[in-house]
Amino acid sequence: MKWSKSVTSPHPPFIALQICLPLPGHISRAPAWILSKQLMADANPQPAAAASSGTFDQVQSQVNEVKVILKDNINKVLERGDKIDDLIGKTDDLQASVSTR
Repeated sequence: MKWSKSVTSPHPPFIALQICLPLPGHISRAPAWILSKQLMADANPQPAAAASSGTFDQVQSQVNEVKVILKDNINKVLERGDKIDDLIGKTDDLQASVSTR
């Protein structure tokens, strides 16, 4: 198939109808503007997105649960860190009192 470079129509739809992409199958001779609409429909399937909405909500709730667990774990680690700091302070005090006797 050859590309027609000699199109001299002032009407863009007419030019679009003259341009055909060499693709296999039933769209091989379709105009470019139809092909672009078909490609956009294939790239952005609305019904599949609506069907996967439930899956998205399920995953989002799992992510929220994990965030709560992570926050709890971080708080526990911080509390343990405070306890360790207290123990280190008490150990230093005990060492200082033993060495002064």
